[in-house]
Amino acid sequence: MPYRPERFARRAQATPPGAGAGLQNRQHPSAGPPLFWDTAMEATPPLRRLLCIAGACKQGATAERDELHGHLSLNRDAPPSSPPGVRAFFLSLLLIPMTRDDANASWPIVRPRARDIDPAKLLTLSLDILRQHEDNPIDPVEFEAAKTKQFRNSVWGRWHEFAKIMSFDPSQVWIDLCYRRDTAKSYCRTFLEVYVSTSTVRRPCLGPEEWHDVRTVNAAATVQDVWAALVKRADQQVLLPLRQGCNPMQAGIYDLGFSSRNNSSRSGPAYEVADWIPMLAEKIGLSLTQGFEKRELSDEDIVLILHTLWSRAEHIQCTPDVRLAFHAAVIIIGIGGFRSASVLGMRYKDVSFAWTRDIANPLKTNLVATITIHHVKLRKYKVQRDQRSQQVCLLTALATRAIRDNAFKGGYTSIDQLLPEKPLDHDYVPLHWKSSVLDAKIVPCSYRSFWKVWNRTLYVAGLRNDDNIRPYALRVGAGGRLDGMEGPLKPRASQVWEANLSLFTGSLTRALSNYIMSHTTEVFERSYQARHLTANLMRIAFDSRAGDNDRMIRSLSSAFSRRDPDAPIYVSTDELAAFEERKDIQTLRQLHKETFKKEPHKATAIKNQIRYLLDCLEKLKLQEIRRKYFDTVDNLRGRHESTEHLDPQLTENPRSVREVPSFQRAVLTGKFMRENASIVTLGESMIAYLEERPTKLHPLVSKPPPPKSANVMDMRCLLCCVPFATVATLSRHVSTAHCFDEPFHCPECERNGVLVQVEQSCISWASHVKAYHKQFIAPSVAVSLKPAYCPLCAKCFTERGFSLHFRQAHKDKLSYPFACPECDRERNHDSMICSFDAWGLHVQNTHDGGDTAFGAIVRKRGIKRAASTADDNALGRKVRKESAKILS
Repeated sequence: MPYRPERFARRAQATPPGAGAGLQNRQHPSAGPPLFWDTAMEATPPLRRLLCIAGACKQGATAERDELHGHLSLNRDAPPSSPPGVRAFFLSLLLIPMTRDDANASWPIVRPRARDIDPAKLLTLSLDILRQHEDNPIDPVEFEAAKTKQFRNSVWGRWHEFAKIMSFDPSQVWIDLCYRRDTAKSYCRTFLEVYVSTSTVRRPCLGPEEWHDVRTVNAAATVQDVWAALVKRADQQVLLPLRQGCNPMQAGIYDLGFSSRNNSSRSGPAYEVADWIPMLAEKIGLSLTQGFEKRELSDEDIVLILHTLWSRAEHIQCTPDVRLAFHAAVIIIGIGGFRSASVLGMRYKDVSFAWTRDIANPLKTNLVATITIHHVKLRKYKVQRDQRSQQVCLLTALATRAIRDNAFKGGYTSIDQLLPEKPLDHDYVPLHWKSSVLDAKIVPCSYRSFWKVWNRTLYVAGLRNDDNIRPYALRVGAGGRLDGMEGPLKPRASQVWEANLSLFTGSLTRALSNYIMSHTTEVFERSYQARHLTANLMRIAFDSRAGDNDRMIRSLSSAFSRRDPDAPIYVSTDELAAFEERKDIQTLRQLHKETFKKEPHKATAIKNQIRYLLDCLEKLKLQEIRRKYFDTVDNLRGRHESTEHLDPQLTENPRSVREVPSFQRAVLTGKFMRENASIVTLGESMIAYLEERPTKLHPLVSKPPPPKSANVMDMRCLLCCVPFATVATLSRHVSTAHCFDEPFHCPECERNGVLVQVEQSCISWASHVKAYHKQFIAPSVAVSLKPAYCPLCAKCFTERGFSLHFRQAHKDKLSYPFACPECDRERNHDSMICSFDAWGLHVQNTHDGGDTAFGAIVRKRGIKRAASTADDNALGRKVRKESAKILS
């Protein structure tokens, strides 16, 4: 395009005032006001000539550019007579790059262009990508979630099996359905009814028949989901190719367009079949409502769940890792109403620890944890234009988990080290993770384990059989606490009513609560309203005439308001013996006995079948026992009669073959939680529980609960107030749950206002209990006759027995190099064993091992070795003969 000065002037006049001010001020600090184009155009003819030259330079003319450059160079010290800033403007024009077409251009500055690519290369690249897309057309199935794809494929497979048996074309039915033919509708209705009728499985029962058929589809909503999955897969596999190959004007015929979530405002042949599903439910006995009652868990309910989880740990059997993970997950879900799948999949890279300087007191350092929640139930293949995350602070459980996994790059091994005493020099100091743990789970609990612990905890807490509370209740309760009101609710009378609004008024706006919980207002109003309201509707309707019953109504809406902690949680030994008389159990026992001799690896599967069968029978029997129990106590309490004459419930699992020490350590940890112990004390207890070792003694000074009956002897551990039935169980608890590696004050004496110091040994503790308290609660301790301690498996043997044990269990199975397990227990993670001889030298030099048994830590007479963190149980046991002399 040829250059025209008037066109350039019009474009110049369109430039906003002050556009060149920044450049002008940088070139000439003493220059005047910004250059305006109208002033420049009114200048002298030489200046107009320069404008024309500048326009030509903009079009890439080299000669004009050189002329402009020379003119400005000659007048560098004496700018031409013109309005201020003109010379600065022309200098800026020299930065305009020349076009690619000027082959003789010598200007060194070239501005890069976007999408600057050779046309031939562009054509080659485009054809290659086009060929790839043609070979891989878009498949709608690729965008489905894994569970959705599996369910739809399963239903589609059942449809083809049904068509094969009935001898009809499975694809032609959907074409006929698009034309609203009754034959196609009949085939579809028949399939749905057959699907429900054949959804039966064989399960054990308590009757003489031993096994019976149980239908797994019991709700009409399930049939709707099956129909929606079938229509969706038929649309993708059958109708979509027809729409792509037919006349575009007729493509709408082959579109069923059905959704089970919204079937009230649309019409079509697929919706006609869906409208018939409630009639099918009435015919074959399907439920038209949800199979559970929608409840919400309040903060008191959450505290009760956590209290039961720890205080009755012996009845809720799980590993320490799962228990602590369940504890953390319940708290996080209760805080923000996050879905359990989002919390259970949390990894170390989603959590960050840091030290922060306290705002009110700069000399104080706070330890904080920041958590990023990754929401689930989001489309996988969707471009995200927002940041859905919520930060919460949860400290003790996550810090102990991280210390247990040795996850901190700083090598922190205790809670004490995470709480520095010196003030910070900066406001924020991050505590980084090791790179090897970023993808490891900081809440290591599967969804199945979470469900198992959840149901067992509610069972032990005394929930009734018909109070079926799901983890979903945590989310419903959090939604009610977070949700704000659209407008302020004006009290009509008393100030008390205004204060009580906090009992049911949310704290956040609707938009923010929706953002945290990752749902919409429509979904919240439809699916997150609890059946039991916490609001006092009588008070809202009649004001002060209805009385002040807000707190009572709130307590009645609690999910645990009808619980009974004394409800039975175990079946009796006689009932277990009755299970063994069943024919199926006897058959499996005999089969296991015969298979174990011939093929031991197959016997394990048979043993698992026996365990599964016993679990099912125990669950059914326990439901029957609890149903009778609640009926009996409700009748007695309704007549104001006592329930003490009822048979006492079992407190120990008759199927358990041994006592697990970690359960008692969990009870002790729960004590520290309830006593509001310091984070250091509670953290040490949690770390010891995770490592399955005794804890250092931190006595509790709270008063123990009174016995339920005057006839019950107060058989309890004076260190942690845990009750026991016999001296044997008490002694076993003291030797496994507590360690005595330093002097301490007797907690029972401290409760009575007296300070009495006890020496650092289990024998001294037993002597003190007998001398100062009751003799029948003094633990019976013993000295070990097995002085050889194996650091590899933390067990004790005689010296001769250890040699046999080491040869059979370890010698040929060690793979070098490996980390010393004893050093790992003692928090020394730098010891690596590279050979067989190096192991013996390491044990002898590092752990004071004796030279009489290779690879063992041997106690010699007159020589006291350092106590191991794993063998306090062995150190606490003394010969009964010697302990009897001391106690006498």
